[in-house]
Amino acid sequence: MKQSGIKTFYILTITQVFSIIGSMMTGIAIGIKIFNDTGESTPLMLVSFFSAIPPMLGGSLAGVFVDRWNRKRVLIISDIAQSIGTMLLLISFSTGLFKIWHLYLEIRQNRAVPLRETAQG
Repeated sequence: MKQSGIKTFYILTITQVFSIIGSMMTGIAIGIKIFNDTGESTPLMLVSFFSAIPPMLGGSLAGVFVDRWNRKRVLIISDIAQSIGTMLLLISFSTGLFKIWHLYLEIRQNRAVPLRETAQG
């Protein structure tokens, strides 16, 4: 492997580690926020539902496409899409206009095509 190839590999790996850590932290913070706001477990269950169903239904189909596409480009595009959704949630929280359905919509949008997980696997 060329020196520039290994450098690219390390950069991609480090950025993916930060992206995964950020996603996990966001998930934990959202769960705490929802429970503090509602005091109920049903919205937390619905968040889990909306995050689990799309990858189960679309994972195999996404795998077919990711195998044909440039994996690096797929990871970049999916990370950008996920960051846009997170920024929209941040705006919703900071303006005080947050509604629980915003979260359900954002989770469904970010998880509708599970390209990121497929490309990493």
